[in-house]
Amino acid sequence: MVIDDHARSRALVRATITTLGGSVVAEADTAAAGVELVERLRPDAVMLAVGLPDRDGVELAGEIMRRAPCPIVLTTSRAESSLVQRARLAGTMAYLVKPLR
Repeated sequence: MVIDDHARSRALVRATITTLGGSVVAEADTAAAGVELVERLRPDAVMLAVGLPDRDGVELAGEIMRRAPCPIVLTTSRAESSLVQRARLAGTMAYLVKPLR
């Protein structure tokens, strides 16, 4: 599953996952829509943007890990050590810095 408010980022992630033989079961552009889909669909993994219009993605990662645990990969254009530490404490599996290539 992909949760990102930028359509181009979602499309890139979807295309990459598909090219590598995976599938994207759902996409969301807000935290609210994303958490509902994660709980309902229970995806194998979630690609999650840190910057979402309605909520901090790191906080959302922590909520997903409490409510419907699965591997989470955060994507962001920021790489400050404090953000990386928050991501680790939220239980995320990986942290990718944009632009993704």
